[in-house]
Amino acid sequence: MRPGLLTHPTIPVALHGVAPRSILGKRWWDKTRVDTYDKAGRRCQACGSEPGEGGLYGNGGRLEAHECYNINYDTGVVLLDEIVALCALCHRFVHSGRLRILYESDVMTHSEVMKVLDRGMKILHDANLQPFAGTYLLYEELKGTSEVVALQEGLEIPDESKVQWSEWHLVLEGKKYYSLYSSREEWHEYWRLHGV
Repeated sequence: MRPGLLTHPTIPVALHGVAPRSILGKRWWDKTRVDTYDKAGRRCQACGSEPGEGGLYGNGGRLEAHECYNINYDTGVVLLDEIVALCALCHRFVHSGRLRILYESDVMTHSEVMKVLDRGMKILHDANLQPFAGTYLLYEELKGTSEVVALQEGLEIPDESKVQWSEWHLVLEGKKYYSLYSSREEWHEYWRLHGV
């Protein structure tokens, strides 16, 4: 088990939709996913559960592949570190920004989101690890507490605004891939119209 996978930061907003699976195509992604599941022994690499298993933490019933990135908030450079197998619940926990959007769009209820967050927080607590600041802020917000709590806990809140929107890029196989949107406003409008 590698519960530390649940501490990974979310992809910067400027790079939503820019991912190896979309760049390299469905055939590459399907093969990579299957290889990832096989290497992981068909278990979630964060919580250790198998698809559909109740176990200590339970899971979301299936494995999903997740891209882990090295994100430099000072330069806007994002590098692919690895692709890992996560159960659906661990995967949702890692994608706390998307989890927020699902909640705010009424796709997931408060109790459904809290189930994901409570479970992930327990896994991290049991491993003596702290969550990514954005995940922690969502958790505290939905519990009714404030952003001050994250700062008191000593969590560093990454500042994506230190880098101009147009400078954020993913480096994959030696090539740079920039945002699909010219600004945060264009990104917001796209997701407002097309949903999650």
